[in-house]
Amino acid sequence: MPAPHSGLNEKLANVRLYHDIPCLQFNESTDPNAFQAVDEALSYFKAIVLFKNYEIKGDADRLLMYLVLYIHRCLLELAKSKPSKDQAAKQLETLAIQCTTIPGDSSFPLAAFYKSGYGGDFPQYMEKMRKEVNKRLLDKVYMDPSVSTPSKWWLAFAKRKFMNQQLKDSRM
Repeated sequence: MPAPHSGLNEKLANVRLYHDIPCLQFNESTDPNAFQAVDEALSYFKAIVLFKNYEIKGDADRLLMYLVLYIHRCLLELAKSKPSKDQAAKQLETLAIQCTTIPGDSSFPLAAFYKSGYGGDFPQYMEKMRKEVNKRLLDKVYMDPSVSTPSKWWLAFAKRKFMNQQLKDSRM
């Protein structure tokens, strides 16, 4: 079975790129692709994290790879302490700010798949993307309001690494 790829690869013809990462707007009325990219990463996460190799078929796949690494990092954070949803929101907000390793950095785990030298507002864009992932991931991991702990079915995937790599933040 082949690895899932981003459906946005075909839709990004007129989208500005940060070298090889699509720059999607975070305003649903302007660009629903920004939200679709996050939803896609969350829906593909459990399947894609099992792959040790990944073929890039477009620039949206690079964004998908980054988001999968970040989701994994979030799950690692939640698996450590199994916090309530409110505590988890605070932890992930802190992680979104402190997780400063982004594509283009030499310390990025999959640096060979990305061009180097991103600048300008790219770090702020990636932080916005991480914060959007946080919101949507919390809704999935804490889906049952009667249970105050995260879903064991999501936390089980904290043990799996996409392409044997893990995203690190400044605290690690």
